[in-house]
Amino acid sequence: MKQIIPVILTFFWINSNACDCARIKDLEAFQRESYLTSELIFIGELAKSNDDGSYEFRIIELFKGDVPDSIVAGEYQTICSAFPDTGEHFWLVYSNPNAKGIIDINSCGLSRSFEFPFLMNEQATVPPPPERQSNDPTLALVEHFKLMSEYKSRALAVLEHEIEQLRKWREE
Repeated sequence: MKQIIPVILTFFWINSNACDCARIKDLEAFQRESYLTSELIFIGELAKSNDDGSYEFRIIELFKGDVPDSIVAGEYQTICSAFPDTGEHFWLVYSNPNAKGIIDINSCGLSRSFEFPFLMNEQATVPPPPERQSNDPTLALVEHFKLMSEYKSRALAVLEHEIEQLRKWREE
């Protein structure tokens, strides 16, 4: 019994520390709500990504908000925070900076990199894992990359449309 209790407690601890993102049912409504509730929205190029959980973006295009210069600092703050990787150069970011002007990227929101532009909805979803039914692992890998490319193209089209909409809202 003494051995079972730590295992059970560990299981509950792991589950309680996971970020559970809700599936986006109405993407256009979620985009509009995110636009209205975010203080800062921009396309940025990742300038720094540090081991301590901090990062910086150089703003390329600002859709909403004010920034003192073209650099925005951010940091990983919660279990639901996204951390920009050095391989993900360009991002669309929705955020509400804290009192110090530091942003946090919510992994359940619309912020995403151009390299991994997927969302939790049907139009821009992540592809399913590859099936392991093929006798030829090399061809199975090729099929997986083809599928990934198709899904990424759809997600990039959603991202492109969203950027066009953000530009319209900015001009209103």
